[in-house]
Order: sequence, then structure tokens, then C-alpha cells
Amino acid sequence: MSLMLKIIHTADFHLGVSLRERPAGTSLKREEDFIRQMWRIRDEALKMNVDFLIIAGDIFHHIPPSGTIFTEFASFLNEITKNEIYVIVPAGNHDIPRGEYLKSHLTGIHELKPDRFIFAERGFREFEVVGRRSRRKVAFLLIPYIHKSIKLDVSNEAIHDRDVSKIISKILNEKVEEFIDNHPSADYKIVVAHCLVEGAICGSERRITAIDDICISRGVFNKPELDYVALGHIHHHQRITDKIIYAGSIEKVDFGEEEEGKFLTVIEEEKGELKAREVELKCRPMITIPKDRKYFDLRGLNNPTDHLLSMLLNYKVNFKDAIIRVKALVTPDQNTLIYEDKIEKTLRSKGAFYSFIDIVSEEEEYEENREETEKFEDTLRKYIEELGIRKRISRDDVELIYNEALRIWRETA
Repeated sequence: MSLMLKIIHTADFHLGVSLRERPAGTSLKREEDFIRQMWRIRDEALKMNVDFLIIAGDIFHHIPPSGTIFTEFASFLNEITKNEIYVIVPAGNHDIPRGEYLKSHLTGIHELKPDRFIFAERGFREFEVVGRRSRRKVAFLLIPYIHKSIKLDVSNEAIHDRDVSKIISKILNEKVEEFIDNHPSADYKIVVAHCLVEGAICGSERRITAIDDICISRGVFNKPELDYVALGHIHHHQRITDKIIYAGSIEKVDFGEEEEGKFLTVIEEEKGELKAREVELKCRPMITIPKDRKYFDLRGLNNPTDHLLSMLLNYKVNFKDAIIRVKALVTPDQNTLIYEDKIEKTLRSKGAFYSFIDIVSEEEEYEENREETEKFEDTLRKYIEELGIRKRISRDDVELIYNEALRIWRETA
């Protein structure tokens, strides 16, 4: 008897990511956090009796991965596929070598033609496959990461970022529509992509248009004929719509993800439709101190290390197993008076896994504020210009809208 279709959607494993400026032992333990999450996903896949495991890109953090990391993933892949579960992977930006003619390690695995591992590195890949448990025929379209340096055969004229996004969105839209037409007998049609989609929210809860990313129009994927769109690349788990979902990373990669929960997404068949739900992945906590202001102000103190330790030990926070970032503002002549080893040793005695001091000088504070202002103004202009194109607003009106938005921001900042 066949079962209902079940799929696990994950992304952004980033196997091999470690801690900055730390002894090898500590960094290896941090790498193990990501490996442990990967094996938990294996356990969930077997327990749920799924037909497919989707990993929407960025399996490795470095190119090439270390031998240890590569072997760990190969063992994971063997465990999954020998249980007759298909593993579906489009390449993420961390999976694609920089050289045009270089090949990913994952392509090497794919070329061995192991049962049930399907990988797309630089081109689209579409196929139909029948799940062993559910007997459902599922059509997949894999879209690997597309860098904005892609060669476009359109003209010799300079192409602005927004034009690249528009051109690539048009190409992808045509490909998705072709995919839909190619598989009329499939029970379900699923797109798996590693990309930035219009409206995605990053870890800092802002709309973003990343400098190196092509922003794909939401309309490319928001089609009634598609049953599910599994996205990777943005580490913040989110639903663009109920069937266009970013799984998010499996662990907190950096402090930009400090406040985020991490999940795997389970897609289940229900009355002829695919419905998604989240299963939480417990992560090692990341904690920035202080939380109620930008930093501890240590300027003018003769013994800033002892003063900082006193404040930290009186700070109400659970240090156990956490990665701790301490932010402190100092004058240039105080840099040599901050003894990080002493602070780390004390916090480790309180149960912290690892801690570091993020020292901000007076000059850096001024420069950071200036750069943040310039970055916001640039992002605001790009967003309003994109809006103007979509809404067919005249250039004069776009400029008026930008100036008014900037005025309101400056008055309220």
C-alpha cells in the first residue's frame, strides 16, 4: 500500500564553517555543530519515511571542502540513499568553484551515478522521478545559483543591476513555464532554487538587495501550476508565500543570525495538495553583550579589562554552551589594556563555549555610523528606483519620493 508523499526541505548546511581567530580545537568543535545538525536531518528523514530530501544549495562552506568534511557528507549521503530516499541538490554559490571550467566536488559524486543523488551545478536540470513509498510521480526543476557576472547575449551596452535582474527573471520565467508544460502527467511539480527572491528578508529583518545577487521577481515562482518552490541562499527561514519557502540555514552561521530560530521544512501531501510545516532545529546559542545598547563604553578607564569583567559577571545572561560576543568602545591608547585571554578564561569558567571581544575605537565608531548612513541611502535609492520601474513612475517623481523618504528618515533617526 502506498503512503502519502512526504518531503524534507533543507538548505545552507555550510559544512566546514568555523570560528574566527580561534585555536584549531575550538574551531573543530564548532564545525561539529553543523555536522551534528546534518545527522539529525538524516534521523528525521528516516523517522518520517520521506521520499525526497531537498538540500537547496550551499552544502559546503569552503571550496574545496576539507577531506574530513567531504567524507562526512559522503557518509551522510550514503545513509540517506541506501534507504531509498532521493537527495535533490542545486548548487549554491558556496558549491561552485570560481573558475569557469572547474568542477564542484558534488559533481564528482553525481558523475559516479549513485542511486538517488541528483545534482545540478551550472545549468538547469529537470526530471521526473517516482517516490518509492508514496508512488507519486514528482517533476523537479533545479536552478543553481546564478552570479550577476553571468554573460548575457543581449547587447554591447552597459547593463545596470536592475536590468540584469529583469533579464534573468524573464529567462527563468520562460524556463519555469516550459517546465510546467513538459510534465502534464506529474502528480506534483516542484522547483528547487538557490537565489534571492524579491521580498526576501535577511537576518537583520530588512529588505535586501545583496550586492552580488540577482534579485529574481516573485512572479517567476508564484504560479498556480507549481505545487512547491524550495529555496536556499537566504539563511533566515521564511515563507514568501505558503508554497514559496526559504528553509534557512541549519545552524547559526554568524551573529547576523543571533536571534533566529532554525528549522527544517516538512512538506506533506494533504487532500491532493502539498502543505508545509516546520520542525525546529536546536542550535548553539549566540549572544551579544550588551543587548540594551551598542557597546560597553570603557573610554577613560585606567583598568578597562577588570571593569569589563565586573560588568559581564553582573550581567544577567545564561553563558552555558553559548558563543559570546562582547562589544566595547575604547580609545586608541586603551587597545593594549584589553586582555582578551583573561576575559575568555573567566567566561569559559561560567560555561561559555567561546567568547571574543568586538572592540570599537572612537574612529571606527564615527566611520561605522557614516558608512551605515551611506549604505542606507544607497539601498533606499535602489529600492525606490526598482519600485519606479515596476510601477511606471516618472524619473522626476522617483526623485521626489526618494528625497521625501530620506527627509523622513533623517528626522526620525
